[in-house]
Amino acid sequence: MLRVALTGGIACGKSTVLKMFQQQDLDRIFTLSADSLVHKLYEPSSPVYKQVVEAFGETILTPEKKIDRGKLADAAFPDPEKRKKLEAIVHPAVIKGEMDWMEQVAREHPRAQIGLIEIPLLFETGSEKRFDKTIAVTCSPEQKLERFRQRHRNLGESESRSEVERRSQAQLPCEEKARRADFVIDNSKGLSELDAAVRRTCKQILESVK
Repeated sequence: MLRVALTGGIACGKSTVLKMFQQQDLDRIFTLSADSLVHKLYEPSSPVYKQVVEAFGETILTPEKKIDRGKLADAAFPDPEKRKKLEAIVHPAVIKGEMDWMEQVAREHPRAQIGLIEIPLLFETGSEKRFDKTIAVTCSPEQKLERFRQRHRNLGESESRSEVERRSQAQLPCEEKARRADFVIDNSKGLSELDAAVRRTCKQILESVK
């Protein structure tokens, strides 16, 4: 089974592409979002939860004592040292979760040919070394902003632009991600064009397994 990583800039449509890959072949293609792993790691029963709260304080918690990811981002991302501290806590646990998932898929699904994981900071963390193939999703800066605003309707245009720029500064430029990836999927057009690009890339990856 090929281990494939999917990455891209903020609001480029990585999650949409991940779902499209899953729909290509339910018996041979299995997908996972690293963000879903982080969500589980932030549950109060997780050791990571305790470490994060100890590092950033209870001000990042909701009234129900759950980690508010927005508050955590505000506390960690503006300060490079605090961001590194958060990454040092979370990334090892995420990597272990990804590898455990890959092993489970290979063990429980003998026909599986692709295990695809969405990892936003793939190249930034050097995680590409753990995968056989990599895919980068790209789109224009204007589309990033528009898609981000659709997700965060409580923010005005200037606030959204500032937030996109702030988050993008913590990542490699999309052009660099595309340069490093084995495959690039352009998400600057419509859904039909995106679906065609996913199908084409999926076919190329499956052919490389043969």
